[in-house]
Amino acid sequence: MADAALPAALPPPSGENNGTDLIKSLSVVAGFAFFFMNLRFFCKTRYAKGFGIDDAVIAMAFACLIASITLECLATRWNLGTHIWEIDIKTLPSTNKFLFIGEFFGIIGISFAKTSFCLTLLRLAVKRWHKILIWGCIISVNLFMWPCGITFFVGCTPMAKKWDDSIPGHCIDAMPVVYFAVFAGVWSAMTDFILAIFPWFLVWNLQMRLHEKIGVCVCMSMGVLSGVFAIVKSAYLIPSFADYTYKSTPLLIWSGSELAIVIMASSIPFLRLFWKEIQAKTSSSRSRSKSGYANGDYRLDHMKSYSKMGSSNHASAIRTQVRAEPKTQDDDSDKSILAQSRIMRTDEITIEHGMAKDMGHERTYEVV
Repeated sequence: MADAALPAALPPPSGENNGTDLIKSLSVVAGFAFFFMNLRFFCKTRYAKGFGIDDAVIAMAFACLIASITLECLATRWNLGTHIWEIDIKTLPSTNKFLFIGEFFGIIGISFAKTSFCLTLLRLAVKRWHKILIWGCIISVNLFMWPCGITFFVGCTPMAKKWDDSIPGHCIDAMPVVYFAVFAGVWSAMTDFILAIFPWFLVWNLQMRLHEKIGVCVCMSMGVLSGVFAIVKSAYLIPSFADYTYKSTPLLIWSGSELAIVIMASSIPFLRLFWKEIQAKTSSSRSRSKSGYANGDYRLDHMKSYSKMGSSNHASAIRTQVRAEPKTQDDDSDKSILAQSRIMRTDEITIEHGMAKDMGHERTYEVV
């Protein structure tokens, strides 16, 4: 395979290597995906009744992302990121092996991530055509992505010739496989655009406030970025074939970013209750700060009152406290994502009167 990819006239060594860019970029996108996925699991543990199958599938997608990034970063030790004509032919089989297996996990991870997102949408779907369309996306994505990933291990006899061209044997023409990969990438982008629009039909009829609906829909529509990344990735496939050890690094970055974006887009909608709890705590802290008391007390102006039996100044104070308590409950429309929180308000009013003299005797008034 390496000999077939060499250009007719080899240019002089340039010393170019973009392997470091590959490692840095993939590490960043993996960090974002890890952060949002763990926030999703935290919210499921804190507010929901338990984990669902979509959570297990998204965890598998993240595992594929980590496996893909690890193998592709290991391939940089064998000069992935260097022009193919500058790589020692003895190390090229190791480069190919780590690269191909890493790409396999990257492609399968995209299939898992989009399946998880579709399973989340199925929990919101009510109409029959909604479910049919979502299942169509699940089946079609897996139908194209799995064969696309398997092509890294088939087409050569023996299989080891796939990454070591020096082994005796034969391989089929690789270009039809590349064209199929381009088609699978374009189809993946189409499903991303469909799934980005679909939440607006599902969430809009839920019993939620308008700004919450818009926020959830926008977050769930982040998958449109995944579609853009899929198109860009597909555009790199054919041009990178001739010098794949160097030109495939942008392809790998876009592929890893696509998978990470789907994981994040699938996780963000579950953070709604966590965000509402933060807002409630922030509002409570702000109220305590404005009151001038650490415990949130509000002091009213002192008022004067007069007694028929003798005048005296009476100091009155009203104290109000507001507490936010999250509570898990089911809602007929919104329970498919997470239960809504319950805001409990407690008002404690204290009125203290001073001492009034009544016929030479002192009396104290205190109402709580």
